[in-house]
Amino acid sequence: MKTLFFGLLLISTTPITAKSLPKDKNLGIAVNPFYLFVVTPSGKGEQYLSATISHFNHNKKVEIAMPLHRMRLGSFQQKTLDLHYRKYLRSSISGPYISGFTRFAKLERNSESEFKVGFGAGVGFKLFHPSGAYWGASLNGGIYPKASQKFTTSDLFVITDNNRFIFDVELFKFGYAF
Repeated sequence: MKTLFFGLLLISTTPITAKSLPKDKNLGIAVNPFYLFVVTPSGKGEQYLSATISHFNHNKKVEIAMPLHRMRLGSFQQKTLDLHYRKYLRSSISGPYISGFTRFAKLERNSESEFKVGFGAGVGFKLFHPSGAYWGASLNGGIYPKASQKFTTSDLFVITDNNRFIFDVELFKFGYAF
């Protein structure tokens, strides 16, 4: 929680000259190409996809976002769907925000599977262009209250949800609002 607090403090005091999202743009789609280019190409059966669908409410300065993550590491597969409520801290949809989220995760290996529900909070910001293009970064942390560790983590990549805690850092999320 200290990390989230200091992240929020840093983001809210950083001078960002972000343009406001035009009021005629209410929906957005974003992807994180970093995972496709950095995580995937090792040739060991890894695949990672991160995409988000967003709805922007200009009157309340709120974004409702649904990030979807899919990862495959050999025989291990993970699928997560988040529901984020993001409140922008400025007078428009742009710049820094705080968020709360719920995460639904399904982990599978061979014939074993596990379903988990987690909760958390985060900080982030988005920079918009008048055309609708945007870039964002975020830091999210949370917990799975009733999580087990069904799969051993010694052979799994660090960013899996195969533990009790949720920790996500995104620096390269690019999107378009329409």
